[in-house]
Amino acid sequence: MIEIEARLVELESKASVVKLPKETSEPEEEIINTKNGDSFFMILAANPTTGYQWELDFNSSYVQLIDKKYIPSSPELIGSGGQETFNFLALKSGETDITFFYLRPWEKDKPPIEEKVYEIIIK
Repeated sequence: MIEIEARLVELESKASVVKLPKETSEPEEEIINTKNGDSFFMILAANPTTGYQWELDFNSSYVQLIDKKYIPSSPELIGSGGQETFNFLALKSGETDITFFYLRPWEKDKPPIEEKVYEIIIK
């Protein structure tokens, strides 16, 4: 069993922040609890200089992707990695999944090198 370093932090705006591990060898499964109308963030390790990027699959009747941005960990070093932040809004109560695929979008015949699935429970 893999230990996953994840934490939920309650912010003043009642949004949850999810900090995900930088690397893993197996697909991760995580449960995220939030409330209808609240926003929550997911932060994943990324390195766009390799051509890889995170693509998402989710049910837009339950969650809305508000924003995403990449923050390099060492901007002065060419090719260094960083973190990509995804900001979501919970739209209605229920359960749904958000799946992240780490891939090169132009390599249509190749599977993602990493996949992360998160169960979202909205109360």
